[in-house]
Amino acid sequence: MKRLIFVILAVVLLGCNKDDEILNNQDWIEDIDYIQQELPQKHPNLFFKITEEVFNREIDELKSKVPHLTENQILVELMKIFSHLGDSHTGILNSDNLDFFTKSPVKFEVFNDGIYITDIIESGKSYLQQKVVAINNTPIDTIRQKFKTIVPHENEYHVKAFTSYLLRMYQVLNGMGISAATKYTIHLENGMEFTVGGNAMDEITSFYSAYDINNFPLYRKNNDLNYWYEILDSNIVYLQYNLCYNMDSYSFNSLIDVLFYELEHLTVDKFIIDIRLNVGGSSSVITPLIEKLSECDELDGIIYCCMGASTFSSGLLAAISSKENLNAILVGEPTGGKPNHYGDVLSFTLPNSGLVVHYSTKYVAAYSDDTISALYPDYFIENYSEDSFNGIDSAIEFIKQN
Repeated sequence: MKRLIFVILAVVLLGCNKDDEILNNQDWIEDIDYIQQELPQKHPNLFFKITEEVFNREIDELKSKVPHLTENQILVELMKIFSHLGDSHTGILNSDNLDFFTKSPVKFEVFNDGIYITDIIESGKSYLQQKVVAINNTPIDTIRQKFKTIVPHENEYHVKAFTSYLLRMYQVLNGMGISAATKYTIHLENGMEFTVGGNAMDEITSFYSAYDINNFPLYRKNNDLNYWYEILDSNIVYLQYNLCYNMDSYSFNSLIDVLFYELEHLTVDKFIIDIRLNVGGSSSVITPLIEKLSECDELDGIIYCCMGASTFSSGLLAAISSKENLNAILVGEPTGGKPNHYGDVLSFTLPNSGLVVHYSTKYVAAYSDDTISALYPDYFIENYSEDSFNGIDSAIEFIKQN
C-alpha cells in the first residue's frame, strides 16, 4: 500500500468578500420570503416543471427549518429548490455570486477518465495531474450525484460543467454534509491524501498549473480572451470563441476583419470554431462571422464547430447557428444547455444576504425539435487526462485527421 501524505495548504487570504455581518434566522426567512414573492412575478413561466403548490410548500418548509440549519445548509436547500424548477438560467449558482463563496486553493478538471487536479498553490505542486477519488472519504462519484440535486439543469452535461467549480466551494460541500466549513481532505487514486484550507482569491492567488506553458492543448490556450484565432499547420483556421461579449480593447468585428483579410492569401483546408468553453453573453456578437462564412462557397463542408458541456446559453445558440446556417460539422460533447430553453436573464438581489438571483425573462425557441435536452455532436469526442496533460486536444486532432 502506498504511503499516505498529509499536507495542509494554508492560504493567507481568509474570509470572503461578502459583508462580515452574520445573518440571523429572521434575515434568512425574509430573503426566502422575497424569493417566494418576487420570482413567480418576474419569471414568464416559473411552474413549467413543478406546480406552484409544490414550490410554495418547499419554500415554507425551508423557512420552518431555518432555525435548525446552518447558513451553509440554508444555501444548499435554496439551491435544491431552484434545481427543482428545472430552469438552468434561474438560481443563485451564477457569476454574480462568485465572491459570496469561499474557494479552496485547488482547481479541478473533469475528464472522461475522472477528475484531476490541474491548478494548485506552491505547497501542493506534487499533487498536480493526480486523480481525485474522494473528498473527506466521500467517493467522488457520490459527490457528483449529490451535485445533480443542487444544479438547475436540463441535462447531465450542465452538471458536469459545474462540477469543477462546486468542488472548490467550502459552503456547498459543508452544506451537503461532506466537509467542514473551511477545509477538506482530498484523497487521490495513488493513495495519498492532503487537506486544503483558506480562501483562494483567484485574481491574486499564485497557482501552479498541471499544463506545460509551452504545450497547452488548444482548448486551454488563451482562456482569458473572449476570442482569438491562429492558423494551424499552414492551412487550418482555428477560432476560439469563449464568451459572447466584445472585448473593450478589440471588438469581434475587428478580429473578423483581420482574419478575412488573411484568408484572402490562404487556401483553407478546414475552418474550426471552438465554443467548448462558451457559457453565453450576447447572441448577436457572432452574427458577422456567420454571415461572412455563409458567403464563402469554398468552405462548404469544411467548417467544424467544437462544443462541450460548458457550451451554454448564447454559446449554444452560436453552435446551432453554425449548424443551421453553415452546415458545420459538430465535434465534441453534447452541450450543457438545452437548445430550446428559458433565457434572456435578469436578476434581483436579496435584501439581507446580498445574494443575486438570476431569472429567465422569455422562452428561447431556437431549434426545430423541442424535445431534445442538448445539442448533440455529429462526432462524439471527449478529452482524456493523459492526452490533455501531454498537450493533445482530442477534438482538434480528430478534425485534423478527418
